[in-house]
Amino acid sequence: MQIRPRISQEEYELIKQNRASGSKGNTFFKGDSESAEYTFETSKRIKTLQDLIDACDIDLSTWDIERWICNKWEVGAKDSKKEIQVHPLFQVKIWLKPKSGKRNYFEIREELIEGMKSFAPTYPIIKRTKHEDRKLLIVDPADPHFGKKSTIEETGQDTNNISTAERFASGIEGLINKTDCYKFEKIVFVGGNDSTHTDNPFGTTTSGTRQDTCGLWYENFIAAKNANIQAIDRLLTIADVHFVFCPSNHDFMTGFFLADTIQSWYANNKNITFDVTPIHRKYIHYGHSLLGLTHGDGAKESELSDLMKTEAKKAWSLSRFAYWIVHHRHHSDTKGYKNGKGVKMEKDYKNLTVFNTGLSLDPTDYCFVQYMRSLSGTDRWHFTNGFVHAPKAMDALIIDPAYGQIDKITHLF
Repeated sequence: MQIRPRISQEEYELIKQNRASGSKGNTFFKGDSESAEYTFETSKRIKTLQDLIDACDIDLSTWDIERWICNKWEVGAKDSKKEIQVHPLFQVKIWLKPKSGKRNYFEIREELIEGMKSFAPTYPIIKRTKHEDRKLLIVDPADPHFGKKSTIEETGQDTNNISTAERFASGIEGLINKTDCYKFEKIVFVGGNDSTHTDNPFGTTTSGTRQDTCGLWYENFIAAKNANIQAIDRLLTIADVHFVFCPSNHDFMTGFFLADTIQSWYANNKNITFDVTPIHRKYIHYGHSLLGLTHGDGAKESELSDLMKTEAKKAWSLSRFAYWIVHHRHHSDTKGYKNGKGVKMEKDYKNLTVFNTGLSLDPTDYCFVQYMRSLSGTDRWHFTNGFVHAPKAMDALIIDPAYGQIDKITHLF
C-alpha cells in the first residue's frame, strides 16, 4: 500500500513526524521536497479508496485527491490438504496534493526574507547619554496568544489578531508613558510566553489540545512578528534592549521560530541583544538583583528559589535580592519564598486584587515569585469555566541596581 503525494519539504517532514509518533506497525519514507512515498504496514485488509484513507488517517480538509487506482487479481496456492485455494489480492494507490490556498514553510520564509529586504533593517548605532540615577525596565507583554478567537455572542468580547495587536501596541505605549519619570540604561523585553495560540497547521497546541483560532497558522505568526518588531522599535527610542525568550506550552516550536526570526531582523542593530536559547529558565543579574524568567508550565513554583541557587550559583552569591518573573496563569499572583515556604503577597481574585499589607518581610531574606497579567482576551474555554476575573493588562517592573525592585507598573485595558 503506497501513497505518492506531491508535497513540500515542510509538509513532508510534518507527516513524517506524525506517522512516526502515532502509527502502529512499521512506517517507511523515501522522497524529497517535490514528492514523497509513504509505506505503512497494517493487518487491516485494504480493498477500497475509503479503506486507504481511514488506514492512513488522511485529512481531506488539507489534501485533495489528485487521482487513485484500485487493482484486483487472484492467486492460487495449495493448502495443507494440497488443494488449490484462490485468494483475491488488492492494490490501492492514491496521489494527493495540498489544497489550494495552503502555504508551506518555504513560501512563508521567502516572504519574511523579502519583507526584511524591503525594510532594509540597517539600523544606525544610537549613542546613549549615561545617567547617574540609572534603572532597568522589564517590559513583559505576557501571553498575547496571537491567533486566539472569541466572539461577543459567546464570551462577551471579540478576540482576534486585530484586537490583540491593538492591545499589544497600546500596552507598550501605556507603559512608556507611565514610566517617563525614570531614566533607563537598559530595557529587558520578555518574548515568547505563548506568543501564538497554536503550534501547527491543525489548530492545536504543542501537546495537541485543539483551540479556537481566528487565522491560519502563518497569519498568526506574521501578526505576532509584526507586533513584536513594532514594540521593540518603539522601546529602542528609550534605551538599549535585551530580548529574552521564554519557551511555552502553547507554541513551543513556533515561539522559538518567532524569536529566532526577530533576532535575525535585528542582526545589524548594535543596540539590541538576544537570548533566544530554548532553555526553559533564564537568568539576568543586574546590580544587587538576580532575576529568573520562566513561562510557568515547568518546575513547581515552590522549587524555583532552590533552582535559582543551583543554576545561577555565581550570580546568586553576588546578589541581595532574588525575583522570579512567571507567566502562564494570566493573573497577578505574588509570593515570597523562604526555606521552601511561600507567603502570599498579592493575588487577583474575582473583581478585586488583594494585597497583603500586614507583612514586613526583609526583601533580602525572601525570593519573590510574581506572575504577570496577560493582555489576551477571554476565549470560550476560559469563559465557560469561569476564569474571567483577572483584568487584561500588560505589566512592567523597575529594578534599581542598589535597592532591587522598586516599582511595578500596570497598563490596564
